[in-house]
Amino acid sequence: MICPKCAGKTAVKCKINGTVNNRYRTCLECGHKFQTVEAIQFDNYWSEYAKETYEANKKEFVSEQKKER
Repeated sequence: MICPKCAGKTAVKCKINGTVNNRYRTCLECGHKFQTVEAIQFDNYWSEYAKETYEANKKEFVSEQKKER
């Protein structure tokens, strides 16, 4: 990552992970501090796959529950 102020090299000083990853960076040349954010993006294929898998598992679970009664 390059510094937005002087285009120098930067170092990550702190990182917070989650569904959105925040990185706090400091420029090694001018000392400028800034934050970068990395967000997870799902494309349509994986979104549809997750929905189909969830629905299939849900139907299977419900049918097993009915058999146990």
